[in-house]
Amino acid sequence: ERLSEDLPDKTVADIKSQLRRSELQSLEQVPGTQSDARVDIHVSIDDMLSTADFFPPVAGGRRIEIDDVERLLGERNIVYGINWDVLRDVVFRCNTEGITIESVVVAEGKKPVPRTPDHILVNRRLTEPPPVSEPGSGKVEHKERSPFVLVEDGELLAKRIAPDKGESGWTIYGRELPAPRRAIPMLIPGKNTREDGDGIFAARAGRFVLEGRTFSVTPVLEITGDVDYSTGHLDFDGDIIIHGDVHDGFNIKATGSVHCERTLSAAQVECGGDLIINRGIIGRQKGEVRVGGQVRCKYIEHCYVEAKGMITAHVGMMNSVVRTNDRFETGARGIIVGGKLFAQNGVSATQIGTSMGPATEIYCGVDHTVLSRLEWVRDRNMELATRLGEVRNRLKSPGTATAKLRALEKQLTAAVRKLNAASITLVGHLDKNEEASVTVRDTIYPNTYVEICHISFVVGRIMRATAFKLDRAKGKIVSAPLR
Repeated sequence: ERLSEDLPDKTVADIKSQLRRSELQSLEQVPGTQSDARVDIHVSIDDMLSTADFFPPVAGGRRIEIDDVERLLGERNIVYGINWDVLRDVVFRCNTEGITIESVVVAEGKKPVPRTPDHILVNRRLTEPPPVSEPGSGKVEHKERSPFVLVEDGELLAKRIAPDKGESGWTIYGRELPAPRRAIPMLIPGKNTREDGDGIFAARAGRFVLEGRTFSVTPVLEITGDVDYSTGHLDFDGDIIIHGDVHDGFNIKATGSVHCERTLSAAQVECGGDLIINRGIIGRQKGEVRVGGQVRCKYIEHCYVEAKGMITAHVGMMNSVVRTNDRFETGARGIIVGGKLFAQNGVSATQIGTSMGPATEIYCGVDHTVLSRLEWVRDRNMELATRLGEVRNRLKSPGTATAKLRALEKQLTAAVRKLNAASITLVGHLDKNEEASVTVRDTIYPNTYVEICHISFVVGRIMRATAFKLDRAKGKIVSAPLR
């Protein structure tokens, strides 16, 4: 009735005062206020996980029981993956220790296991990058690292995996989740692979290549750029194609041929086939090249080059040691300046030597591999002879003629005899081509040494358009103008 009428100011003030007192009283915490234990349940957005927060009773309030938790879960329709052992432990601790326990995993769903078709799984070693260093070494040898995966003949490349039906999953609400189908690329074995049972193996040694859906073993290793720290040393059972340069200090070894489209610098190269360099070979007094076939390049500088086949250097050779069991030839303007050249079947160049350049030595008609062995025998023989002399001098001294020294003398003497016999045998195979010749299309300068089958000739004046040949009957080298 009072509120239905116009209230006087005093009545309005009384009402406001009562409201303020009521609000202030509601803020007062009365010690010992009783409250029951409670459980707050949460569910993840994907219905696969349920967690709960447990709050203990206060001041003699009602404790939570496991039946209460079961009722709450039932009210939320949570029926799958409930961990009752955990719940019993948490309820006991919450009631007895009087502590709040939060984020307890109450129930977990089960994720479905995908269905997988039959497929091919590649060996992990072939697809994972190699370690950058040996464990515990603390050192990384970048030249030894390589991005190319090389395999041995018979190495396991991949396995065929049988199909898997998968398994359904479940949400915490008991809803079934059908097993999905896993999308797996269907790989196809390619060249130089063979199958045996459920395994797929390399049919030859080479480089493992995985391109698109096909994997194979290729006998050709192709380097699109330079041979440097990005590739490391190369050691390959097959042919190697290099589109860039070979940088200083990097080694190349191939059972097949090597083709470099640019320059080969101060490298160690060994190949069983041909070596083709579109530019040149720059050894910097450190490079060594050994080739089982032919060598074709623009120039050879300050390098050791050895080949069983013909060597063609279009621009020429400078201050190098070059050995071939065939011929050495240059292009129309090619020159040979300085160094030593061993060519079993002869030499053809436009110019040999220069007016002010270093001495140039050319040896023809001999097998350079036999010559190298003879040089090795000579060096070892000199070492043994020196050692034998030392032993014999000690035997002459009074009181030193022990049985051990006499046995050593006998061994050294036998070794020297064996080396001498080997030397005689090798000499018989040394001279291979008495028809070998040295042909100069333009000029050969003084200070050039020419030797054919151990018969020597020293050029004492400038000679032009000349061919040097061996006259065995006269026992000397003769020169004749080119027609």
